[in-house]
Amino acid sequence: MTDLEQLLARSYDFSQFLVDQIDTAEEFAAGDRPEAAAAAADLVFEHAHALRILFEAEAPNAAAALLRPQYESLLRAAWLVYAAPDAQVAKFTAPLTRKSAAEAKNVAGAEEMLKALERRLETSSELRGLVHPLRELRDEAWAAMNAFVHAGLHPIARSKDGFPAQLAIGVVKMSNGMVHMAGRLLARFTPDEGLVHRIECAYEGFEDVLPLIQSAAAAR
Repeated sequence: MTDLEQLLARSYDFSQFLVDQIDTAEEFAAGDRPEAAAAAADLVFEHAHALRILFEAEAPNAAAALLRPQYESLLRAAWLVYAAPDAQVAKFTAPLTRKSAAEAKNVAGAEEMLKALERRLETSSELRGLVHPLRELRDEAWAAMNAFVHAGLHPIARSKDGFPAQLAIGVVKMSNGMVHMAGRLLARFTPDEGLVHRIECAYEGFEDVLPLIQSAAAAR
């Protein structure tokens, strides 16, 4: 078994551990804001699942292209919980029609959502472990994420020259880090403090599948 194959198997275990823990919750917060945020957080898990399948299918460039929608789903979930105005939240819970879709074109984009979260961080220091990794991902990986989505230099070069194993491992770990952050958000929609703690500490025993930044952020 290659290092990537082993990582993918362990990544499935990590994601399933988070899902199994969250499924133990007997109650979730009600209302438009948690409903919309939970749907966005669920997308983080879905994109990660598809990313792993694509790596297994030896389609690494297609897999890497899912990092951007996964990141934006996580960012959207965090923004909906902590920073979105009520009027914007309502757009994500309205029935999907041609009219509602047209009105949703004006919702906040990635940088606007991130800046809103950073403003919230000024008065809510407990968000540091969420907002700082989101900013670091935006600053350090955004250009590469865009390139894989838009057939830029990165995927063209990898298509010609091969996709390095270490790059694939880095992509999977980055995806796993976002899954953990999404799980932490979902846990906070419940009143179960024990569940919140278990999800916060879920990196313990799974350090091998996560980027170092994720373990450090979760530990704060």
